[in-house]
Amino acid sequence: MIRQVVVPKATTRPSASISLASEVPMLRPRVMSSPTQV
Repeated sequence: MIRQVVVPKATTRPSASISLASEVPMLRPRVMSSPTQV
């Protein structure tokens, strides 16, 4: 869901590139935390 919103924005806004890099590391720990918590 977040990727779909970032993908179209990255094509229209170059600053979205920085946002994507910031969301990628934030999503990684969340995915790793999910299986660890479960």
